[in-house]
Amino acid sequence: MTPTRTGLLTSLALHGLIAGLLWWLWFKPAPMPKPPTALPISLSMFAPAQAPAPVQTPTVPQVLPEPAAPVEPPAPSPEPPPEPTPEPPKARTPRAEPPIAPKPAEPKPAEPKQAEPKQAEPKPAHPKPVAPKPVKPKPAEPKPAEPAPSAHSAAEPALTPPTDPAPPADGAPAAPASAPTPPAKPSAAQQQDLLAAYQAALAAAIEREKFYPPLARRLNQEGIVEIGFTVLADGRIVNIHLLTQAPSAALERGAMAAIAGVGQFKPIPPQLGMGTMNLTISLVYKLR
Repeated sequence: MTPTRTGLLTSLALHGLIAGLLWWLWFKPAPMPKPPTALPISLSMFAPAQAPAPVQTPTVPQVLPEPAAPVEPPAPSPEPPPEPTPEPPKARTPRAEPPIAPKPAEPKPAEPKQAEPKQAEPKPAHPKPVAPKPVKPKPAEPKPAEPAPSAHSAAEPALTPPTDPAPPADGAPAAPASAPTPPAKPSAAQQQDLLAAYQAALAAAIEREKFYPPLARRLNQEGIVEIGFTVLADGRIVNIHLLTQAPSAALERGAMAAIAGVGQFKPIPPQLGMGTMNLTISLVYKLR
C-alpha cells in the first residue's frame, strides 16, 4: 500500500469514529428519576417545645450607705502678723574734715568809702478819723412862678427865620457880606481812605475795559504789563506810557488800549487837595 492510501484510510476511520460518537451522544436515552423515599414520622416530632428552666440568680445582699459624718466648718486661718514698719534711716553724721588753711589775701589798697546818705523810711501815717460835722439843711428859697405860655406863643416854631437887616442910611457904606466858611479839612486817615477808594474805583473801570488781544490768544502768550498814566483834576487820563517791557507787543497794545478806553473818569475829590495824580497799574493776562 502506498502512503497516500494509508493516510486516506486513517482519515476515514477517524471521521467515522467521530460521527459514531456524536450519534451515540445524540440518541442516548435520558436517565429515569428515582422515586422519593418515605420518611418515618413520629408524634414526638409534634410535641410542644419545653420552656427552658428559669435560671436562679444569686441574691446580692444590699449594702446600706453609712450616714455621712457632719462636715465641720474650716477653722479660721490665723491673721498674718503685721509687717514691721521700717525704721527711718539714721542720719549720717558728717565727718569733720580738717580745716583748710585759707590763703593769705593780698592786701588791696583801701578805697575811700563814701558815706551813703540814709534815706528816711516813710512811716505810714495813721490819720485819725475825723467825725463829720453835721450839715444843717438850708431852707429852700422859693422860686418865682414862671408865666404859663400862651396859646399863641406855643404855636410858634422853636427856630425863627432870620430877619432881613435894616437898609443902611443914605450915605452910609454898606457892610461887606460875610464870606462862606471853607469846609473842614479831613484828617490824614480820612484822606488815605478817600484816596484808596478813588484808586480802587479807577482800577475797576480799567479792568472792565481790559480785553485779551486776539493775536496773543492765538499764540498762547501770557504775562504782566505795567503801565503808568496821569489823572488830571477833572478826571481825564493822559500820559499813558509803558513802564517795563511786556512779553509781547500784542499784550502791550491791549493794556494801553484798556486804559485809554476809560477816557474821562470822575474828578479827583477836592478833599485830597491834588491837582494831578500819577498812578501805576499792572494788568495780568493769563489764559485759563
